[in-house]
Amino acid sequence: MHADLPNRGIVVAATLALVTGASAEEPNDFFEEATVLAPGVQRVMGDLTPREVGPDTLLGSLDASGAIDQIDDDGSFFGDGFASALSNVPIVNGEVAFNVTGFGDDDFTGDHSESGSYSGTLFVFDSLGTIVNGGLFFSFLEPGVVDEFRLAGPEGGAFEVQLDNVLSDVDFYTFTGLPAGASFAAEAFDPEESGVDTYLGWFDDSGSEIASNDDGGANFLSKLEGVVPASGEITLAVTGFGDFSFEGFHNEDDFPYELLLTIDGQLGGDFNGDGVVNAADYTVWRDGLGDDYTVADYQTWRANFGLMFGGSFPLPAIGAPEPTTGFGLAVAGAVVSGARRRRNAAAIGRS
Repeated sequence: MHADLPNRGIVVAATLALVTGASAEEPNDFFEEATVLAPGVQRVMGDLTPREVGPDTLLGSLDASGAIDQIDDDGSFFGDGFASALSNVPIVNGEVAFNVTGFGDDDFTGDHSESGSYSGTLFVFDSLGTIVNGGLFFSFLEPGVVDEFRLAGPEGGAFEVQLDNVLSDVDFYTFTGLPAGASFAAEAFDPEESGVDTYLGWFDDSGSEIASNDDGGANFLSKLEGVVPASGEITLAVTGFGDFSFEGFHNEDDFPYELLLTIDGQLGGDFNGDGVVNAADYTVWRDGLGDDYTVADYQTWRANFGLMFGGSFPLPAIGAPEPTTGFGLAVAGAVVSGARRRRNAAAIGRS
């Protein structure tokens, strides 16, 4: 906080934390709201969709005296049209310096009622126009508050800021009934070849991140590997590239994805081991029921019918058959429907 700056009003000093570098049920945008999948379900389908609009921002850079210099209202190419941007702003006193406030607060004194989360993309250039720093930053604008940002920069250089005030979707899923100690792989796929760029996270039972991955799969898609914990449950989150804190700050817009979990290199229900869960596996299950397989194995097969390594294949019109054994089984299959979610923000291209 710089108390000597004129026209400050109420100011919050915001640190630039740069980041370089089934049927889902809504809401599942947070760990506590994760969609809990039935035992045996190893696939979920969803999409990453902007849902929530944040504040109408006003952005201002500071000159050498600390006074507001350049101002922009709706110049950002991100967001809903009411987000701000500044470009080619000279770096003065070796400092990248800019403030964010709400619409109508032209004096940057905190006289506004805007509220909500927003993100920003910052690029810092040296005197030759070469990018020397940059990344994403995140903040929450409160009514009556001005957010103040400071970052060291090269003398003679310049910077550019693009704000984004639209929050996108993050999807949390908890896979259950898994064998403790077994190796697993979780991988995202692009079922409609829409170009979705995913970021995948694995969380422990308390909601703390264990691991994350950006491009471990193919074509900007993500893949994680690990060992099933003693609880027999794994919670995974799917978000878009750039949202490294799983807050919903990414630019994926209505892009569908498929999340596939394999255990010990196998698909649940692939009883003949050919890498596909289809009618042939049903025959193997039926012939081995009571000796090698149980009703629970059927539920796993039915939940994953249509799976193959590398994603899913088109299902035949008849769908998965019901069991026809002398046991009079009435088995309810796990049904997995589409999913939508919340949150969006600026990302620095694709990794």
